[in-house]
Amino acid sequence: MTNPLYPEKKDQFKPLRWEPPLSLSEEEGTLAESILTKATEGKFDELKDALSSKQELSGAVIEYTLRQCPSDNSERVKSLCLKALMGKRNPLELLEQEKDPNRRVVLAHLLVDDYAGTFAYHFEHLFTGATVENRLGLCHEIVKKDEHSPAALAKNFNKLGLDGDDLREQRLSLCMEIAKQGDYAAKSLAENFNKLGLD
Repeated sequence: MTNPLYPEKKDQFKPLRWEPPLSLSEEEGTLAESILTKATEGKFDELKDALSSKQELSGAVIEYTLRQCPSDNSERVKSLCLKALMGKRNPLELLEQEKDPNRRVVLAHLLVDDYAGTFAYHFEHLFTGATVENRLGLCHEIVKKDEHSPAALAKNFNKLGLDGDDLREQRLSLCMEIAKQGDYAAKSLAENFNKLGLD
């Protein structure tokens, strides 16, 4: 049984632009609080050792911890947690192990700085089944990372799961963001106009 956790806003990690909803199991919640305690006390060596043996570690645990973590420690905590979580796996393998597509979005939200292009190219495979809000939030994060990632989104636009008249405004907003990211992204958008659902 999972319990949604919505941490209060305080002196905390500032996420990129958007906070995906979280749902943690009891074991994950306990681990998140343990990480937060060690991070707040500056016990990073203990934290590193503890993380190496924690099976409950997940993207949701890390995201929850960062929202609560004092901002001066957040980047170090994020780095330690992601390193422990990834091990020797590549990001695709890591995300595929998360069976819930919405939890995949949470993990991708943490990794998007380094793997925006990967997520853009494999969006349909990784995130089909996630909520529209989560998919849109992740798309808007991907768009801001570099010029090649939004171009990849444009190329795969019809695979983002944003079909339907009720999402026309959201599609248009995303296209406008892609077009702002430089000539390469804008050219890809134009070349794939038939995939945008704006005709």
